[in-house]
Amino acid sequence: MVSEKTEKFLWDTKYPRECKKLPYEYLEDDEKQLVDKCIDKEDLTEEERKSILGLLKDYRGFFDEYDADKIEKTMEKSENIVKTQSQLLALIHDKNCYRIDMNYWINGEKYLLQMRIKPFTDKQYLEAQENQFGIFDDLSKTERKVMGKAEAKQPLSPEETKMYQSIMDKINEKVEDEEFLIQMVNEFLSDRIEFVDDPETSFEDNLKFWEEVDLGTRVSLFHEVRGRLQLNETFKEDLFPSVR
Repeated sequence: MVSEKTEKFLWDTKYPRECKKLPYEYLEDDEKQLVDKCIDKEDLTEEERKSILGLLKDYRGFFDEYDADKIEKTMEKSENIVKTQSQLLALIHDKNCYRIDMNYWINGEKYLLQMRIKPFTDKQYLEAQENQFGIFDDLSKTERKVMGKAEAKQPLSPEETKMYQSIMDKINEKVEDEEFLIQMVNEFLSDRIEFVDDPETSFEDNLKFWEEVDLGTRVSLFHEVRGRLQLNETFKEDLFPSVR
């Protein structure tokens, strides 16, 4: 049982600060009202305090740094282990390792697009790393973690889903030049994606092709490929797991 002094400190300082980190726009109306009252330090009933504490408990994992031990325990048990140079080189040069499939709908009919990601040269990779446009600069480590899970198509909890929606809103606010970004997406796909049975085509021909594809498909594929190529900063913290 905490002291009255500690309790006052928590409600005057800690809890209002945490409430400001919640994905406000995606909370339920009654949750928003409670959050507003907490931030404004209004008088709260015992029931309201319990509700706020429950809400903060659901999201508190996104406020603090991830616990390495907890991450370690929840990692997938099944991993692809490489222990020799020859194994790694064989994988690097195996085109099947770069396959990417995508569902595509035309008038309600589903088709499977079978494509392949073209690996970067050293120069291309460095250029792509520089081409971040500052979009992710303001994201915290935990926000990048949620972003990384979403782009890696890992299951998200309801709280993570709301956090991801809030993050996307934050990113979209920074996107001002839509035509420039659309061109960036088109050029990236033209340079990095090929269909499995297509002959080698020029960049210009690829660009004309992608301009004919709907924007939603292009953007989804753009984010997926960037994630797989580890161009998104959200993935960097996962590169070096603990040695087991």
